[in-house]
Amino acid sequence: MISKSAGLFVDLKSINPSQLALRLHQQIPRKDPRLIQIIIDQTSDKSGKKLQTSKNFIGGWLPNGLFLTSAGVDKIDAGISGLRKSQHEDKTNVETICDMLAASAGLLMGQKGKMLPIVKIHGIDYTFDKFATIRDAVN
Repeated sequence: MISKSAGLFVDLKSINPSQLALRLHQQIPRKDPRLIQIIIDQTSDKSGKKLQTSKNFIGGWLPNGLFLTSAGVDKIDAGISGLRKSQHEDKTNVETICDMLAASAGLLMGQKGKMLPIVKIHGIDYTFDKFATIRDAVN
């Protein structure tokens, strides 16, 4: 959310993936190698030692000590009003404002419970849908 408000966007067309990014793309083919390069750059470690990968996952340790999925890098599809959308095989996942608020609260609380035990979010413009079901929330 902070990156969006600060205008921190990168045009993927301007990124040339390194050999490391291309090798990681072989392990995680669903991730664009240019996006992997941005993830590597976010860790400030060109060797890749601050990355954690598995078949369908890449995460990274940032210089501030936080470990984030994709090192905090999001690929934004301009067609979904600023919410994050991802697709893998036949499943599409769209994060909602609730997902983003929960993630923001998690950042404020800190990792491993060392900071705040609770975060109060107020001032959000929200309309409750009394007809929504759990099926509407699960995709």
